[in-house]
Amino acid sequence: MNIDKDSRVIDLVGPARIEPAINIVKPSYEEQLVRIQQHALWLKKNGYAESTIYGTTGCFKALAKDTNLMNPEDIKENIAFRPVTNATKEKLCTMYDRFCTQHGIKWSMPRYRRKRKLPYVPMESDIDQLINALSHRQGTFLQLIKETGARPSEAFAVKWIDINSEECRITINDPRKGGSARKLRVTKHLISRIFSLRRRSSYVFRYYETSKYRSYCRFFYVSRQRIARELENPRLLNINFKSLRHWKVTMTYHNTKDLLYVKKILGHRSISSTMIYTHLVDFEEDGQFLVKVARDLDEFTEFLENGFEYISDYDGLKVLRKRK
Repeated sequence: MNIDKDSRVIDLVGPARIEPAINIVKPSYEEQLVRIQQHALWLKKNGYAESTIYGTTGCFKALAKDTNLMNPEDIKENIAFRPVTNATKEKLCTMYDRFCTQHGIKWSMPRYRRKRKLPYVPMESDIDQLINALSHRQGTFLQLIKETGARPSEAFAVKWIDINSEECRITINDPRKGGSARKLRVTKHLISRIFSLRRRSSYVFRYYETSKYRSYCRFFYVSRQRIARELENPRLLNINFKSLRHWKVTMTYHNTKDLLYVKKILGHRSISSTMIYTHLVDFEEDGQFLVKVARDLDEFTEFLENGFEYISDYDGLKVLRKRK
């Protein structure tokens, strides 16, 4: 061991190795915004969806306020101590991994395991209560998701040309998350509601061609909070666009027990993504069904269109039921 006059250690095993520091001086927020915009352009060139680019840009702007985006250790520390779920941390790491790929930065990606939770499935009575209390356009939007199980962003992209009023079918021609396009049957009631809407653009639910889905969501959340307060039903606050998709899939699987059919309804590419919906609700609980009796063919048809399931005949009448 060699020690200098100031008693400082200068050599322990061999020559000292000093790792070069990476961007020790934190750049200004404006300089980091330029990098974020360049990364957004890089994502665009590599074929990433607009929603991915929008989400990445927003997250990076938040990170840039406290960290140096070019310093992976700074980013890892910031993510580690953020008061968010592991799922969000995993998402942030995936975003930053793409940023490192663009800039040729080497880093060890942290490992966060997200907790798989069963999604919330609302009661149909609460769904219908919310639909009836919303504005006609928003109520129709919820009704469409309830009957088709489409992803909310897919429903928001439905155009007038995708509506077939004669066959009572709606085509999902803009699938998201790598899903498949599909044609889904709906009720005459929904078709009637859709064609009573005022046509403002080529899209059914957009006021303008460039209307944003996120703005539509924010308006819905404000309306939902007001309705839950007026109707004194706090359960309505748990209902969102995705929970209607969960309800549709759960009901469909209960009625058919056919995973391949449910997979087709959802537009999933992999059946493993569909499997989670088989565990959502215990359908053996008592008192969870509405029972109706159809006295003629018109009533029988109407009940079937509204989701009731034929059970048996009784004294010349048709007995049907559906989950509450």
